[in-house]
Amino acid sequence: MKHKLLIIGSLVLVSMLGVLWFTGRSRTSSTGGQIQHSGNFVSQTEPIEPGNAGQDSEVLGVGQQRELAPDFTLESLDGTTITLAQYRGEKPVVLDFWASWCPNCQRDMPQLNRLYQEYQGQFEVIGINLQESRDKVEKYVQQKNISFPVVLDPDRQATYAYGVQYTNLHVLIDKAGVVVKVVPGDISESDIVSLLQS
Repeated sequence: MKHKLLIIGSLVLVSMLGVLWFTGRSRTSSTGGQIQHSGNFVSQTEPIEPGNAGQDSEVLGVGQQRELAPDFTLESLDGTTITLAQYRGEKPVVLDFWASWCPNCQRDMPQLNRLYQEYQGQFEVIGINLQESRDKVEKYVQQKNISFPVVLDPDRQATYAYGVQYTNLHVLIDKAGVVVKVVPGDISESDIVSLLQS
């Protein structure tokens, strides 16, 4: 009997420690997906279900310290290099972390491309592919007629800088170069309008 009580007590203690450790590491969004944001560190630690766009967005509010988005320089599909800082003071930027195998990205990228064309010149999109081969990325971009710049991140420079762990994550950066919103999942037109007004 004492042996069973000792086992049950140990399980309860381990469970409580696990809960304390887990809740101390991150906060849980309303849909169960977790988002960590500390300064410039942004990550999605669980996949966001389709249809939750905007519900899990994290907005930096009044009183929170606004820091410049981490800079990076990556090679685009056309062979030129793109540096995030080149847009600072010019126009807002949406970073789209994606992969061709991601079903959510396959649904979201054409929508983002439509918004990019509709609001032409008012903001920039940089599609950051997560470690796929140049050939695979070029084929996908051509098939989907994606018109915004797409860069390769083979060494995970941008991926690590933003703490990205999953695909279909959008980081919205205002004209001053500050992260103003993180959108895990599909991006919406209201997200773009909000960015343009920031």
